[in-house]
Amino acid sequence: MKSLICSNKNKVLRIKKNFFCFYFKAVMFLALFLFLFQNLFCYEKIFFTKDQVVFGDGDTFALNIDDKEIQIRFLGVDTPERQGDIFTKDQYLGLEASEFTKQQIQNAKSLYYVPFKNDKYGRTLAFVFVDDELLSLKIINVGLGYETVSFYKNKYPKADDSEFSKWDEKVRLAAQEVGTPNFQNPFYWRQKNKLIDLK
Repeated sequence: MKSLICSNKNKVLRIKKNFFCFYFKAVMFLALFLFLFQNLFCYEKIFFTKDQVVFGDGDTFALNIDDKEIQIRFLGVDTPERQGDIFTKDQYLGLEASEFTKQQIQNAKSLYYVPFKNDKYGRTLAFVFVDDELLSLKIINVGLGYETVSFYKNKYPKADDSEFSKWDEKVRLAAQEVGTPNFQNPFYWRQKNKLIDLK
């Protein structure tokens, strides 16, 4: 009788031990999967400092990194143009837009961008963030940019689509609420004032 009781206890202990081992392995596997998933499929944040920035117009700037200059073009917004090698004169509110972007970056404590891809001119198309706020959205909210989401309809990688599309939607809704900016759409202004073909 005692041997039977001991045998049953041993079976119960083995079952508990096997269950604990299975549970532990399952938790470890899940943790490893989530870690790999986050690193493989999460969008990339690239941090930079204000000292690295060479300002352009309201929707572009260059970054000096390791003696190389990376051109950044903001996704989601198109601001009035500035006079230079490309255009014959400043577009109305072009100076104000570039100064707004400059102040936002210079006053920020945290700066990073999330790249999408390079355009045909070699510029990095990216969502830029100042203190975790979408810069394109801030530009549109003060009336210094046209939204470009409705026109370009970027096809994002599936892994990044949810976040990228969410940012697109925020920009589009903000533009609807703000209304038409008080300057000509830069897309049409460029056609009459450009010196070289650059969108």
